Amino acid sequence: NLAWQACLIELRTLGLGVLMAAKRARFHPVRVWLDSLQWDSVPRLDHWLVDFLGAADTQYTRRVGRYFLLNMVARVFQPGCIMRSVPVLEGAQNRGKSTALRILAQPWFSDTHLNLANKDVYQAIQGIWLYEIAEMESFSRAEAARVKEFISSRDDNYRPPYEGRNIHPARQVVFAGSINGEGALEVQATK
Repeated sequence: NLAWQACLIELRTLGLGVLMAAKRARFHPVRVWLDSLQWDSVPRLDHWLVDFLGAADTQYTRRVGRYFLLNMVARVFQPGCIMRSVPVLEGAQNRGKSTALRILAQPWFSDTHLNLANKDVYQAIQGIWLYEIAEMESFSRAEAARVKEFISSRDDNYRPPYEGRNIHPARQVVFAGSINGEGALEVQATK
């Protein structure tokens, strides 16, 4: 019995040592990548939705595109900052909506179904920079209200596996939606 207790103490000590070493060596891969970028002096913020996705060139579209990209960067450098609007890309199937969003945030992109009734939804968004909520038109009115509440949160509250208590990480993920429509690509923003 004493040997078993000594083994448990050693395992706990080893676990604490690994955790301490990991905390000392931690880094933020998205911040490192963003900090490494060099701007080529070509302004693209206002026109990327028009130039790369074929959206209508309107003042509204330019602003949605600009603020979305600025919010993406802000969420990484200022976790938990307010971001209550979500751009929704609407266009025909296979128009490139999801591909464009994936290109923006790869490898920190996900588009798997978000089951808001499952407590694991908070774990699913950790480490993700851009999460696409696909086929938003399929949500009922009650589900849409729940999605809006979920995406506007500034932090998460959940208990990871093997943790003894809840954690409250500030949100670093941004959300975008997509809807399959019949016409040319349109951009909306939900609040």
